[in-house]
Amino acid sequence: MSKAPTWHGPHFLHPCSAPGCESEGAFGEGVSLRRKRLGRWWCREHLPKTFWDHEPAAARMPEKKSDQGRLL
Repeated sequence: MSKAPTWHGPHFLHPCSAPGCESEGAFGEGVSLRRKRLGRWWCREHLPKTFWDHEPAAARMPEKKSDQGRLL
């Protein structure tokens, strides 16, 4: 089985990136299907300890201006 994520018809197959692992990867990093970035995937057993060490996307978004979203 190839370690590279691929499309197989309408299905997106993403095997675990760990050497020798045959499981499907449920946790992806660097994935953007809109931008055709298939990223790397890991199963729960091989998930890197640093996987959760990133800042959530919501924390990186700029703050809304106080008048944003109000109808004048």
